[in-house]
Amino acid sequence: MASASPSTPKRVSARIVVGSFWLLVIVVTTVVAGQMKAMMMVREEADRIDSMRHLAARPAMKPYTIAGSAGVSSVRDSKDPDYQKVWRMMQKHKADQPTSVVLADKTMREVVTGKAVLILSRASVAARATAACASFKRGEFYLAREPMFKFNSVFYLSKRLSADRRRDINNSYDLIPARDTQWGLRKEDGNWTGLIGMVQRDEVGLALSVINPSAEAEDVAFGVQIFVPIELVILAGRTSWSSGSILDTARIFSWQAATMWALIERPCPFIRRAGGTSVHKAARGG
Repeated sequence: MASASPSTPKRVSARIVVGSFWLLVIVVTTVVAGQMKAMMMVREEADRIDSMRHLAARPAMKPYTIAGSAGVSSVRDSKDPDYQKVWRMMQKHKADQPTSVVLADKTMREVVTGKAVLILSRASVAARATAACASFKRGEFYLAREPMFKFNSVFYLSKRLSADRRRDINNSYDLIPARDTQWGLRKEDGNWTGLIGMVQRDEVGLALSVINPSAEAEDVAFGVQIFVPIELVILAGRTSWSSGSILDTARIFSWQAATMWALIERPCPFIRRAGGTSVHKAARGG
């Protein structure tokens, strides 16, 4: 049977040993607590997607962007090899989709689990990621450090408008929300869908572009007023280590766990055993 010592040792040497033991316990627990707090506050920065080069190195990733937008044209028309690799990834995964698909919860779930990225304007991804954060508690979103492409948001007018009408619109106009939030896609017959299609059919005379269209739309519309610059960025995501299993968390503190296990397995030096230890028995001639 083993029992704890009922009283504090009287000898100075024993007191030094006991004091050193408890001092070590205090120091170790303080260090472990500090390390735990630091590791909870600082995220691992490995495996980030911070550029098109990083994205191109992950062919299984889905690079979502809005069909017919500058996200498509800037990647498709670039001469950079990394951009061309990403363009082939877009085609393979059919990642150029309508706005309703690109910004859907299903797509954001793919982003936060590291299966996809969004290529949109900085303001757009910031607003969507902020709204999605409440739904995804086991991960985080981040922006790539290197921006992709910069362009200016502009007003586009129908080329069929008379010069007087254009002047009047430039001087005074009212903005009416469009029925279709998609910018537009060119059909096989040369006509357009979305906002560009409405301009082409004279259903509207003015379209405000939040996402800059490609040069293909210039046959039916042209820009007349430049607004603030817009920057295309990559929105990526990853699952936080804190959301993993208990084993994932324990793996971070592997050396502490090993030390604790060794202390548990070894007999405590301050436990007195019936009959004494082998050293005591040898001293008594037993």
